[in-house]
Amino acid sequence: MKKTAILAMAVSMLIVTFCLNCYADDFAGQITALEQKAGRLQNQINQAMQQNEATVDQQVKALASSVDSLVKQRVQLDAYITKLESQMDDLKKNAQVDLNRQIKSYTEELGTVKQQLSSLMSKKSTQASQTENAAPTAATPAPVPAN
Repeated sequence: MKKTAILAMAVSMLIVTFCLNCYADDFAGQITALEQKAGRLQNQINQAMQQNEATVDQQVKALASSVDSLVKQRVQLDAYITKLESQMDDLKKNAQVDLNRQIKSYTEELGTVKQQLSSLMSKKSTQASQTENAAPTAATPAPVPAN
């Protein structure tokens, strides 16, 4: 009985070892399959990251180009605005100089006209006084010239 018990135990051990071996092989296959799946997933992750980086890089380059273009346009517009403001200032100054020159000319002409008017008024008054002085001596009064 001892022999049968030892033999039964040895057979049981063989069966257990065989079963564990089968399960171990099955686990090894599952591990290999999972490692392969993990490798594929890692490759997909890497590929997605590369595509994302490439897309982002393209978008960033396009935006940077747009920003550079807008900055150049802004610089050009600032220069053009400055030029126009300078032209406006020049026009204002030139208009003021021309206006001052015209006012001076008109003022001088007005002064000349006033002097001429004053001179004529003085002549008229002198002539009127001479006519009054000459009237008592003359028999007929002289006609007064109309000016």
